[in-house]
Amino acid sequence: RYAVRLFVRQPAIVALTVIGLALGLGIATAAFTVMNAAVLRGEGVADPDRAPGVLRATERSVSTVWSYDEFRDLREAATALQVEAVLSDAALVRTTAPDGEGRVTSLAFVSGGFFAATGGRMMLGRQLERADEERIGSPPVVISFVFWASRLDRDPSVVGRTIRVGHATATVVGVADRHFSVPSSRQLWLPL
Repeated sequence: RYAVRLFVRQPAIVALTVIGLALGLGIATAAFTVMNAAVLRGEGVADPDRAPGVLRATERSVSTVWSYDEFRDLREAATALQVEAVLSDAALVRTTAPDGEGRVTSLAFVSGGFFAATGGRMMLGRQLERADEERIGSPPVVISFVFWASRLDRDPSVVGRTIRVGHATATVVGVADRHFSVPSSRQLWLPL
């Protein structure tokens, strides 16, 4: 009864309290939505609930670092879960496109199932496949939409052409969708 009498006597304070609580809840909800989309749910992964990380435990530590051989053994021996993809640390390399100008470009080394596991779609060409990991000779490369647009003038016949990546020549097999950027800001994806 006391609270009701107080609210009736001072409606301005009640209104300010309700507005303050509504603003606080709205700001907290908006902040969580941004954090959830950007950090907790993963960047650009189509179905993040399908893509849990697998930790590697030793006697002294727990980490997400796997050698390529360990990843292959895990992928081949997995029975309770499907192991599809792995991503290595990214690197910066000098790339030379057909225009002849060399620029520093960020790349990531990924396994053949990387695009399928992350929901990465291609605008042109195909994704990297498991067979690409064993390929000898000129490695296949998937390029980002940004790289395609800025360095190759959105050439629709880019699939099958070669570009210099560091000291090697790579064959373009696909152009990633405009919105795909896993991990963020990568412009090239090469097989492990």
